[in-house]
Parts: sequence; structure tokens; C-alpha cells
Amino acid sequence: MSGLAETLGRVLEAPMRKQPHAWRCPDCGRPGTDLKEAHCAACHRHFTSVSAFDAHQRIDHKPCGKAPENQGENPHKVCDARSVCLDPATLHKPDGSPVLVQVETACGPVWANPGMPAEAIAALKRSHA
Repeated sequence: MSGLAETLGRVLEAPMRKQPHAWRCPDCGRPGTDLKEAHCAACHRHFTSVSAFDAHQRIDHKPCGKAPENQGENPHKVCDARSVCLDPATLHKPDGSPVLVQVETACGPVWANPGMPAEAIAALKRSHA
């Protein structure tokens, strides 16, 4: 292992051993306990994984068509898309089942994939205690 990788490993590991929370959002103060979790800096919702986080966002390409560079026959189009947060409670699969489920923890609500095993949800609640 290189010296840099070893140092970085110690830096990332040390705060997690000494503090109950691995990190904290500088804007809303929401603590996180696991580096695998995802916190949205735009809407400040908290997710158990990157895939759960991704499920709550969509790309809005409407601004692209309004950009002056994209008018007419300009061959050099510019994408000016925006990421849009969706309320996880309103997201449903075609069969009507929820895309994400909310799990209450001591640190606040966390959005998870519905197939998360009961043992994993229990561990999640313990880690946020």
C-alpha cells in the first residue's frame, strides 16, 4: 500500500472510531453513520445507499431547449439540464408498490430500498442510535 493510501485510510478511519457519527451535513447538521449512506445536499433527505439516492432524482432537460445556443441550426448544442429532487414518498413502481420506504431512526428518517432485509433495517436503526 502506498504511503498516501495508508495515510488516507488512517484519516478516514480515525474520526469514525472516535465519534459516534462518521460525518455531518454542514448545511442541515444531519449526521451520517456510514460512508455507504447518501445525503442529498439539495433536499437534505437521507438514503441508505447510492441507489436509493439515485431513485429520488430525475434530470430535467427543459432548460436545454431555452438556451440561446440551442436555437436554430447550431451544430454545437449545449446541455443545460438540471437535477430535480422528487419526494420519495410519491415514487411508485408500475405495480403500485413503493420505490423507496421510509425507516425511522434516532437521527431522523432514512429512505431505503423496500427489499432491505429486516435484519439490515434493525442494524440501521441501531447504528443511528
